[in-house]
Order: sequence, then structure tokens, then C-alpha cells
Amino acid sequence: MGSLGGLTAQPLSIPSDGHIIEKTSTSNSNIVAVYRYDQTNASTKCITGEESTCIKINPPQTYTAGTIVKYKVNSNTEKYFHVMFDHGETLTLQQRENIVYDIAWYASTNDGTKGPTTILPVLEAATNGWSNVLDQTYTLGTTVFKDNPYTGCDGSVDTSLKCQINRYTLPERTAKSRMITVQEALALGCNLNQKTCPIWMYNYLSESTKYGITVNQTGGQYGSNVGYWTSSVNSNQPAFAFQIFHMGFVGNVYNVTGTMTGGRAVIKIQK
Repeated sequence: MGSLGGLTAQPLSIPSDGHIIEKTSTSNSNIVAVYRYDQTNASTKCITGEESTCIKINPPQTYTAGTIVKYKVNSNTEKYFHVMFDHGETLTLQQRENIVYDIAWYASTNDGTKGPTTILPVLEAATNGWSNVLDQTYTLGTTVFKDNPYTGCDGSVDTSLKCQINRYTLPERTAKSRMITVQEALALGCNLNQKTCPIWMYNYLSESTKYGITVNQTGGQYGSNVGYWTSSVNSNQPAFAFQIFHMGFVGNVYNVTGTMTGGRAVIKIQK
């Protein structure tokens, strides 16, 4: 487990609207700030934590998907994340922007049966110093989603979250970060064929303002990637891996050797 300093267990009071609006204490002092995610109205939406319309709240008892968390990943570095899932005592978060850029899923050949062995070590290396993040031990491969939320899956998941056996298996891994799975993306509101991903999942990508985003990154600090990889490969089309695109959907139309795509860190922290 990662080192998580400053943990206390003091109760938080909740006002009548269900949101904690007066800061008392947080069980994890590395949670620097929490913002209420809003994509419903162009004049009020808060999708990055940095818009003037963002409403800062105290850590709630239960986090909803998309909630923006500014987190101190180590003693020197603060990053923005979005909540994927609240597990009661812990949160699964995805980083707001790509942390690695212009990288293949599997660079050697157009063969997704080998697994994402090009991008995964690079992603892990980029987050290895995040001492305030919990370690994740998991296996990518031949278990089904209901038993292993980190598994890959084939194209049947557009109608069901049930998975068939994936085309690749990697040994057990332990790291500070991993990649989102296609099942998780669908559970969060994405669709394989339609532009239905929540806005927070496809901001900070090239030309994203064309598809409902208020943040456009064409080059510059966050690179010009058109999307980011999931850890899932299509068992019927093993040359293609699933990614989340700047157009706002998840799909498997990009070759595993392609380098116009990056990766976003999925982490787990204590609440």
C-alpha cells in the first residue's frame, strides 16, 4: 500500500441539500479540494475544476461519478482527477488529462493478443513516484468482468457488461496506476457507437471543443492526442484496441501500433 499521511477519522456534517459546504476535516489530508462536476448548462458547467463557475465543496460521504478531486499525489505534486467509482472506504479516480502521449498500445506488430505491453510500463513509470496513491494488484486477461474489473473484453459489451474471454493474458501486476477498461467506460455512460461519454472523460484532447468541450489542447502542455487507450482489445479484431476519443465515445477503430493516442492514469486512494 502507498503511504497516506495525515489520515484521521473525524465525522463530517451534511446540510439539508446533501452536500458538505463547510470544511471541517477530511479523512485523507491529501485531498486538496473537491468540486461539483456539472456538464448540463454551458453558462455554469464545471468540467475541469478550474472554471470560474466551479463550486468547491467539502469531501462528501458518497462521491458521484465525475466529481473533480484535486489530489496531492506526493509531497511535491498536485493533480486533478475525476471520480470513477466510490467503494465506500476508497475511490477509483481517473486523471483529468493524458499523462503519457503519442504511444502505441503494442508497438511491435498489429497484434492485440500480446496485451498493452508498450504503454503499460510507460504509464507505470510516470506514476511510480506517487507515494500518496494506493498500490493496485491486478491481472489483465482471461477472467470475466464480474470477477475482475480490470479485464479486457470483446465487442459484445455494447449491449451487455458480460465479457467473453479476452485474447490476451498478462501476469499479475502491481503498480500505482493502470488504464481504464472498456467495461468501466460503458458503466460510466460511454457508448461504443455513439457520442455519449460524459464530458469529463474526453476533455484535454485535440479538437475536443468541436464535440462539446470547453478546453482545447492542440499541442502545448497536454499534447495533441486524439484519445487515450483503454486496456481492452477486441477479440474479434485483435489488431484494434479500444480507446476513448476526443469526439466523445469509446470505440475500437484504432490500430494497436498507432501513436496518436496517449494514456490516463487510473488510481485508487483512501477517502
